[in-house]
Amino acid sequence: MKLVFYKTFRSIILEIAKISILLFIQIIFSSPSLKILNFCFIYLGIFSFITIKKDKLIRQLIIAFLIGLFLDIMTNSNGIYAFSSTIMLYSKYMISKFLLPKVNFKRGIKISIKRIGLLNFILIIIIPILIHNLALLNLHILPIKIEMIPSLIYKIILSFILTSISIFILYFIYET
Repeated sequence: MKLVFYKTFRSIILEIAKISILLFIQIIFSSPSLKILNFCFIYLGIFSFITIKKDKLIRQLIIAFLIGLFLDIMTNSNGIYAFSSTIMLYSKYMISKFLLPKVNFKRGIKISIKRIGLLNFILIIIIPILIHNLALLNLHILPIKIEMIPSLIYKIILSFILTSISIFILYFIYET
């Protein structure tokens, strides 16, 4: 009994440490002096590889909202991280249901290449990142003016590339 409790407690502490490290890195990346890294949302690694389980969806959405709210407070950004991280996690769940119709989401599924295949893995990770970046960067520059659209498209593409690369690097570090 003590051994099971120790393993559970240890895994919880490790998950909290991973989340804390990613949030710390995201706050550093948000520094105005690191201009290109402002568009790398590495904190999405927290949500990218969590187990998709229907019973835990509400709890996961609340956690995504709270993590986004924490980033909003730290970067003084008026709720755009909270909204974007919540919409990202919900879109990940909906895309997973669409791409993996035979999976019983009541039991849950861990997002990994071995379990769902390379193409599904890429789509389940990349599409929510794109949705997050569209939401976050559009909210960041409201109201949108016509002359800002080329700059916005550039930022979305840059952010998408930087974030996707960093998430895949995190995945391969985490899996090994």
